[in-house]
Amino acid sequence: MHPLRIPIAISEEDGRIAISGSVPPISEWESADERTMAKVPRGPGCYALFRKGELIYVGESDCIADRLKGHNKLFDSCAWLRLDGAQRYVVEKMLIWHYMPEDNKELKRHDYRMRLKEEMLHA
Repeated sequence: MHPLRIPIAISEEDGRIAISGSVPPISEWESADERTMAKVPRGPGCYALFRKGELIYVGESDCIADRLKGHNKLFDSCAWLRLDGAQRYVVEKMLIWHYMPEDNKELKRHDYRMRLKEEMLHA
């Protein structure tokens, strides 16, 4: 099995959580398309789904291969970064807020909160 990549470090000092390091660009992650989907790992990590070359979703899972089956083929290619533990959660959230993929529920909740905030400010 491919070793886990460790792009970031999460530590705690004086009750504060510190995050350091960097995440490789999604273009450098391992990837597969419809023809090569069998090479998707069964291990943990963060993944990105693409439709017609556009990033549409970012997620994380204990088993990337199984999780991709749950997306019902709404994508035509994917990329993944093998991560374990809290790292995959942090990377997922960072990528969602950076790229704002159209299919992430967090983005939809964020849009709703922003509209609500604007309505309250202009009431």
